[in-house]
Order: sequence, then C-alpha cells, then structure tokens
Amino acid sequence: MNQLNVLHVITNFAAGGIEKWLIDFENVCNKHYLGKLNCEFLCIGGSTDAWDHQVSSKKIYSPNLKKGRLAFFLKLFSFARENRNTYSVIHIHPYRFSAFIAFVFKIAGCNNIVVHAHNDKRNLYRKYPLGKRLIYNAYGLVAKAMFRLSATVCVAASKDAAKDLFGTLSSSKTQIIYCGVQLSDHRSESSRHALMAELNVAENDHVFITVGSLTTQKNHLFLIEEFAKAAQNNHALKLLVIGEGSLRVALERKIQQLQMNEKVILLGNRLDIQSIMQNVAHTFVFPSLYEGLGLAFIEAQFSGLPSIISNTIPYEADTETSLVNRIALEPNVWRDQIVLAERLQVSQKRVLGSNRKFSVEESVRNFKSLYVSL
Repeated sequence: MNQLNVLHVITNFAAGGIEKWLIDFENVCNKHYLGKLNCEFLCIGGSTDAWDHQVSSKKIYSPNLKKGRLAFFLKLFSFARENRNTYSVIHIHPYRFSAFIAFVFKIAGCNNIVVHAHNDKRNLYRKYPLGKRLIYNAYGLVAKAMFRLSATVCVAASKDAAKDLFGTLSSSKTQIIYCGVQLSDHRSESSRHALMAELNVAENDHVFITVGSLTTQKNHLFLIEEFAKAAQNNHALKLLVIGEGSLRVALERKIQQLQMNEKVILLGNRLDIQSIMQNVAHTFVFPSLYEGLGLAFIEAQFSGLPSIISNTIPYEADTETSLVNRIALEPNVWRDQIVLAERLQVSQKRVLGSNRKFSVEESVRNFKSLYVSL
C-alpha cells in the first residue's frame, strides 16, 4: 500500500478532547503505521497552543484566520490548489465552519474530503433567545447543504453528533467512527503515595475528579456550587479539576467566594490523568452541557471509577453501565448524588474496564480503513 498522507484541519492544539485524540492518533500512526499513514496538521487559528509540543508531525500555521475570513479563504484556496496532489485525504474538524473549509478544498480540486462531527450542541442552541436561535438554525441549514456538496464522507463521534452537524444525510455518506484514548494500567502503590502527597490528599478523603477544558460547555461553575453544598458539613470531600481554559479566573473567584480553597483544586493541564483516576480518585463527575461522546468519561470507566454524569452525554459512551449514574442538570440533585457517592465508600482496589472499543488503536484502524476505501 502506498503511503497515505492525511491533512487534518483544526483550529489549534489547545488542551481539549479532540486535540488529545489527535495527539494519541498521531502517536499510534508513528508507532504502528510509519511509512503507511502520515499525518500533518493545518492549524487555522494561526498560533501555537498548549499541546503543540506534544505533536511531532508537521504543523502548518498559514493560511489562518488572524487577518480576517476573506483573506483566509483566498489563501486557503491557493494552499489547497497548490497541494491538491500532496494529500491523499483532507480531514476537517472545526464543527460547522468545516462546511466552508470543505467547499474551498472541493473547488480547488482536492478529492477525498472527510468532515468530522465531534459535538452535539443542539441542547445548547435550544436555550438561546429566539432571534439568536433562528440565526444558528439558519447557519446549520447552510452548513448541511454545503456538506452535501463538498464532503466525500461525513464522520461523527456518535449518532447524536451526526444528527446535529449532518442532519438527514444518507447513511451511505455518513459513518459513525468512535474516537479513542490510550488505555493503560497505571495502578501502583508508589504512584498512589506520590500523587496523594503532591495533591495533598489524605487517606480518608473521598476524591472526586472532573476532566475538561475550563469552558462553558463543561459546566464547572454549576459543579463547584453543587460540590460546595455537599462539602459544607463533610471535611473529607475533595474535588480535583483537570483542564485549562478561558473560565479559570471565574472559577478561582467562585472557589474563593464559596470558601472552598482547600477542597476544590484546579490542577491545570495534566498528562497523567489515568494515573490520577486509578490511584487517587474515587468518583468521576461530568456535568457537561453537551458532548459528542465524552472521552474523559470513557477514561473514567476504563479506570473503574463510578461516574456521575449529566443526561446530555450520549449513551454510546457507556462502557461499564454498572458504574454510571446519569442525572439531570438540576440544583441540589447533584449535591445529593455527591453526598451519596461519598457514603458508598468505594474500594481503592480498582478493577479496570475490559472494553477496548474506545481505544485509540481501534480508532486508528477504523480511520485507516476509511481512508483506504476512498
């Protein structure tokens, strides 16, 4: 088989679930498919970000959006025209904006254009005021029409993500291919003691953990408020928040206001998430307003963590159903479930999940098969 050269079009390598999947995807390609499946990345945000240093493949920062959309599309057309024979596949990720990017690559003469739906934002849009909702609905209709014109294949991380971005496209053009994560056993007594010391966790603490960018989507403000209610009369509760983002200052202010400085710890970006899950945490909490799949939730289930999640998370992400507590995003309901989770006193001796459907290796195999079939 000739080498497949795939250009992934993304915004940037911010610390998020899509970006982490792409980094893991690239690592598997370099390890198992060197000379067969090559990845390059067009970062249309135009600048480096938190995880650029994790990527060894070529990163291209121009054309980008910094000088306006008209200039971007003109330069993108020139780039696509010059490279129409360079890449075997163009794989585009930035939500509805993918429709316009795909159209430019199409008219520039590029073949094999894959657009990828990673999120389901319909619940978010339903809460918008009528005028704003109508604008977003119109934008969605235009995007769907352009996907029909430009995309060779439409891929989604879940059925819900496909319904949001692609609507009623024929099944022959739309496929569900799950993203994945690197699933490894990190359990060890030495790691447990080292992490507990670093994170200031005591043996009798019940540790809750949430993972995600500090953005509106992940709903951290709601979680911290509910956790504070549960922790008022329970000194053994701690919440570890892994991730970075634009809401960090607001979260710090909320933690200070609720006097939760000793109980809610913002850890920033971490590369040892599964180690923390498997050695320190007792319960995973995930109150997202919307998700396409929820890779952090999949990591938590693999790590054997009971999980309290919002009812917006796709059911396809459930791999260990006995561990999952799916509840509505309502005040006091989350407080009560946090209190109940602490009382269950989960054993620290963790049994890891056995479902490999969401491993990144499986994800790469499925996408490689797709690329070859185009």
